Amino acid sequence: MHDNLFHLLPGDQFLDLNLYQCGQEQCPPCYSYGPVARNHFLFHYIISGEGLFHTENSRGEPCTWSLRQGEGFMIFPGVIHTYTADAANPWRYIWVEFDGLKAASLIQASGITPEDPLYRSRDSSGRSRMLEELCQIVQADANASAALMGHLYLFLD
Repeated sequence: MHDNLFHLLPGDQFLDLNLYQCGQEQCPPCYSYGPVARNHFLFHYIISGEGLFHTENSRGEPCTWSLRQGEGFMIFPGVIHTYTADAANPWRYIWVEFDGLKAASLIQASGITPEDPLYRSRDSSGRSRMLEELCQIVQADANASAALMGHLYLFLD
């Protein structure tokens, strides 16, 4: 994989799920993004390194999580958030931004909620499969919309 990739996609081709952007980045020390609110769901998976994720729960209370390799976080639409790479061991992550009629129910089925927006799996084979699907999305031809959507469904599964 390359260190930094970014794809901006049309995001309006399907109803059930739409992919808006995807990419991966090796962040410099202390790199920070936010505070900002997104219009769609945005998932980050940490390939290496560590950092902090700041957001609000459904009651508007601030929450901060320390995350590291093999973990991830979901940003929910309309929720203000900030994330910051560690100074000594900055993270490298891969991300997908998506939405659609089935997005919220598929995320809910995964157990990720605004109260607990973290992905922390003890199942290494599940993590490997999920990362493989994310890599397939990021590395796919942006014009291969059916393939992109297929990998997005497999990622959410």
